[in-house]
Amino acid sequence: MTVVEARGVSKVFGGVHAVRDCSVSIGEGEIVGLIGPNGAGKTTLFNILCGLVAPTSGTILVNGKDIAGLQPHDIARLGAVKTFQIPRGFETLSVLENLVASCPTAQDASFWRGMFGVRNRHARHVELARHAMDMLRFLNLSEVAALPAGHLSGGQRKLLDLGRALMLSPNVLMLDEPLAGVSPVLAEEIAEHLANLRSRGISIALIEHRVEFVRHICDRIYVLSAGSILTEGRPEAVLGAQEVVDAFLGVDV
Repeated sequence: MTVVEARGVSKVFGGVHAVRDCSVSIGEGEIVGLIGPNGAGKTTLFNILCGLVAPTSGTILVNGKDIAGLQPHDIARLGAVKTFQIPRGFETLSVLENLVASCPTAQDASFWRGMFGVRNRHARHVELARHAMDMLRFLNLSEVAALPAGHLSGGQRKLLDLGRALMLSPNVLMLDEPLAGVSPVLAEEIAEHLANLRSRGISIALIEHRVEFVRHICDRIYVLSAGSILTEGRPEAVLGAQEVVDAFLGVDV
């Protein structure tokens, strides 16, 4: 089953084709990597897939629904959630509070007023806090639950960002450089978490520059060069292709 599909997607900025006629797909329970040299159009394509950038042409389907005109929060409700290269959180709130605040029902005042009284609202908050603590245990962050998020290391912030995305119960995660600024130890831990999520049926698309990580974790890879899909396939086949080596190095090898 295909959970995200882009068909003939292009994006033009002031006459420059940042993305040109790209077609990609993400299957259920699949980890798909998007790699390429700097300026290849990876982030632009990613942002189109999650609604942050509108394509100039082409179609994107998320869980079978055309997302044309939808906002990122609408697309998140369809099941596709993006994390960012630089983690975005509430630095003065505790790690636990960051996860609770990420849940849509925790932010929607009309939901609380319309559906629950004060007592039931408190019960729901306790339920969310328990769910958030379960998430922190899953991510090995329970020991820092009470710390302000601004006190975390770069790697811990990446894990917290992943946890905030998972609080939305996605079936597709789109991760922009999940290992940027992360130590080798935490990088290995993140890889284990992603493999665990895949085993639960969650699909993952990621941009990443650490080629060995991509080789190890991804089921398939798309290579972008100058805004176009250069090639696609299994990591062992794609990463050894001469055209991919040439695209990354910019010379004939």
